Amino acid sequence: MKPVDQTDLTSTHGNCLSACVASILELSLADVPWFSLAGEQWWDVLAAWVRTRGLGVTYYVPLGEMHAPRGYSIVGGASPRFPGATHACVAYDGNVVHDPHPSRVGLTNIKDFIVIHGPSPANDPMWFNGIAPRV
Repeated sequence: MKPVDQTDLTSTHGNCLSACVASILELSLADVPWFSLAGEQWWDVLAAWVRTRGLGVTYYVPLGEMHAPRGYSIVGGASPRFPGATHACVAYDGNVVHDPHPSRVGLTNIKDFIVIHGPSPANDPMWFNGIAPRV
C-alpha cells in the first residue's frame, strides 16, 4: 500500500474512493477513474475497471457483530466534515491506516468495506465469513 491523497475535498464529488483504490493498488491518482462522478453507478464503474486489471471487487456490509476483512480494504462511513456525506479510507484488518483527506481524521463510523481481490473471491485469502458480499 502506497498512500495517495485525494485532490477534490468537496462533499458531492470528492475523489476519496479513487485515492483509496490508487493507494491499495499503488497507482497514481491519475491512473484511476474518478468513481464519484459516475453518481449512483459508481459501483458498476469500479467493478468494471477492476476487472480490466484482472482483479475482482467485493462490497461488504457487516452483519451484527463487526467482522472486518483481513488485509487491505476500503472502509466507508460517515464523514466527520460533512454531515450526511460518506467518506472512504484505507483499512488494514479493519483499522484505518490511511485517510486520503489532508485532515487525516478518518471516519465517525464504519458502514461498509470494499475488498479488491483476485478474480474469484472464493479462492482469495481475503474472503471471510460473517458478512454479506455484493459481488
